[in-house]
Amino acid sequence: MMLRAGESFSAAFVAGFFDSIEEAEKVYDRYKGATRLEVDQLSGWKLTK
Repeated sequence: MMLRAGESFSAAFVAGFFDSIEEAEKVYDRYKGATRLEVDQLSGWKLTK
């Protein structure tokens, strides 16, 4: 997929390995409803609401 100036692409996947279902659910709940992706030099990429 190639994006041109002014176009956007919206998709994010939170993936990882979890020791329990509860741990996976906490991560899901933390990012549920996130609609923005931000980046900075200190913390890197993060999903935000």
